[in-house]
Order: sequence, then C-alpha cells, then structure tokens
Amino acid sequence: MAVLVKNYEASLVDMAVQDFIKLGIDGVYTTMKTVVSFEYIFNFTSHMRNLHKYSTNFLELQINDHNKECVTNILQNLTMENIRKSSSASIKAGFEFLNALNDDIKKKHFSENVNYMVMVTITWDIHGNSGVSPNEPFSILCYIKCLPKHGSHVQIDIMCGERKTPNIKYSNVFDVRNKMLKLKSEDSHEVVLYNEKEEITEGLTCNFFCFFNDTLYTANDELVLKGTMREQIIHICEEEGVKLKKEAISIRDVGRFEFCFICSTTRNIIPVKKIILCSENKAEFEKDVHHPVLVKLQQKLREAVEKKKEKYEAYVSAALGV
Repeated sequence: MAVLVKNYEASLVDMAVQDFIKLGIDGVYTTMKTVVSFEYIFNFTSHMRNLHKYSTNFLELQINDHNKECVTNILQNLTMENIRKSSSASIKAGFEFLNALNDDIKKKHFSENVNYMVMVTITWDIHGNSGVSPNEPFSILCYIKCLPKHGSHVQIDIMCGERKTPNIKYSNVFDVRNKMLKLKSEDSHEVVLYNEKEEITEGLTCNFFCFFNDTLYTANDELVLKGTMREQIIHICEEEGVKLKKEAISIRDVGRFEFCFICSTTRNIIPVKKIILCSENKAEFEKDVHHPVLVKLQQKLREAVEKKKEKYEAYVSAALGV
C-alpha cells in the first residue's frame, strides 16, 4: 500500500511504483527519500532543481507551431519556486494523512521507524484542453511508500539498449524498460545498458560505476541521467582523492573490472557480485564486493546522505505566507 496525493488530497492506494509513474505518462518525475524521519528529505533542493530542469527540457522538445502559446505559458509558470512550493505542500499533505492513519493500518502497511520513498511527478496539457487555471497550468502528483529493502550485493545483466532522452527523467519510459525486463535473467536485480558503440551507459533505474586501472569510471554526462546519487559519489571522489573519469566504458573491459556498483536514491550504492554480459559472446563475471575503495565509498555516501537532509516543510510555510 502507498499514499497518493492529488490536488493536495491524500488517499490510501494499492498501487505499484510503475503504475504511479504511468499516471504522469506525459510528464517528468523524481524519486526522493526521507532521512532520519519523515520531516527530512535527502537533497530536497537538488531534486526540485532536477524536476525544473527535466520539465523545461521536455517541454522544449514538445513545442511546435500548434501548441507554442500553451507551452510558453506552462514554461512561464513552471518555475523552480512554484515546483518546490507545490511539491512541498503535496508531501506535507501525504505525511499528515499517513500519520493520522489508525495504528492497525500503519503497522500492516507502513513499518515503524523506517524511511520512505517519496516520488513527485509533474504533468501538463500542451494542447490547453484540460480546463486548468492559466496561472497554474501543471499538476503535481505525490506518492509515498516504505523505502524498499535491498540485499548487500546484486547480480546484473548488461544488455544493448538506449533511452531516447537519457538526460530527462520522463514518465513514458516503459518502451525500453519493459522490453529489457522481459529478457533479463531471473536472478538479476537490474539491467545495465550499452549502446551501439558497445559503451556501457546506465541502468534502467540506476547509474553505473566500475573500477580498474586504479580509476573509478562512469559514462559521459550526455549519455546518462545525472542522478542525485551519481553527483554525490563524484563529489566524494573529489574530496577523498579517488581518481575518477567520465568516459566511454567498453563492454570489452568488463573482465578487467576489479569491482563495480549501481547507485540510486533508494539504494545508495549496491555492489555487483555477478555480471551476465548479454552480447554476441555471452559471458559471466564475478566481482569483488569488499574492495577497500568500494567500502570507503559506501561509508562516505551514507555519511553524506545524513548530512544533506533538508526540511521540506519550510517551503510550505513560504508558500502560505507564514
């Protein structure tokens, strides 16, 4: 079960994450998580900045002579400030509803003393047919669910595939995702993609790093979604003196990886124990999940997540003029 917030009204729903994303099929979304308590969200401002960037970029791709006036109006109103205020108010409404649930429902569907996954999606009507106010021509949906639990390490498949707009976290992602998920190995946690140049890029729901030649590698920025955790890991490498390169990672180098990992907001860093490379010559590789550089990055990321918690409710007060 999860809490769904629409028009600042919260309700209890039996809805999977994928089904929530589909509600905003023509929009963009971000995935956040609470830290320490429901009052704090990791890197909240950064997530709001990403939502603004994704929205702007996606709308600019959709603009044409027929919808130019409508899209221009959406862009003018879809400011960073408006996104942050509306998102904050929706999240606040969601947690107020959750905390007011009776104890039996909370114990059954929401674990005590646990952090939560918080998703926000923004949708709009580029044809002006929805009858929404011209002063707020977009809608915010919010989804709150217990943060998923993950194992200490995972198996992944590496397959050929590409997202059309890798720098935008848009809701209509299922064309690539569903195709890959049907092909993945039963025991694999994630599918990591490589492109037609045989360069490893990113996972379906995560970023990817690998380590060899005393260097941590991740794909070039233009080939991936620049996730919040990815940016945090890059910053940690700079602070801790870990050599890092953003460049093409060939599938021919998979055997050379000393270790590799996937990362995302809900998972932090998860080491990869086994790789199944689904190329012309299918192969399997075992990787170290206790490498000292990997362990250090995991610890530093946990510390950074707790330090970068933000109280989102401050923006609700600002929105209400308190």
